[in-house]
Amino acid sequence: MNAGPITLAIVGTGNRGRDTYGRWCLRHPDQARVVAVADIDPARRNTLATEHGIVPEAAFDDWRMLIDADRMANAIVIATPDREHAAATIAALQAGYDVILEKPIAPTAQEVHAVGEAAVHSTGTVTVAHVLRYTPFFSTVKRLLEGGSVSWSRSSTRSASATGTSRTASCAATGAMRRSRAR
Repeated sequence: MNAGPITLAIVGTGNRGRDTYGRWCLRHPDQARVVAVADIDPARRNTLATEHGIVPEAAFDDWRMLIDADRMANAIVIATPDREHAAATIAALQAGYDVILEKPIAPTAQEVHAVGEAAVHSTGTVTVAHVLRYTPFFSTVKRLLEGGSVSWSRSSTRSASATGTSRTASCAATGAMRRSRAR
């Protein structure tokens, strides 16, 4: 059964908000659609709203107004400046939204823990977009895999954090990486 595309509200229309998530949605309208936006910069906010056909009533100059409004989307993308990540994410979780949160979670450990606590007590979920594909380690793994020097292996561990949330960490080809450095 196809329930249709997921609907998103984008908070922050800079590089990640507009260029990454917004453009992905435009290329994949059968999977996701942007239906609301919040940004303090009217030009950027209006550009994203126009690109996605967002009605003026769903374009906000403050993320608090978007979250306080009647629910407009399945999930919220938090792509604000880092210093606003925790407050916006906590408010969205308290409103029951699922959240896609750009890295870092927050600038301080205290705020990171507060986001974790909010997630534990929310009906919504939080997913942190922490992509490392361009770091030297992963670039080397990709080169080794593509060159046939190593093959995929996978291990997985599950751990619980101090906030009671659990996570699964996976690692591919790490043994091969250590061997390649020793050569």
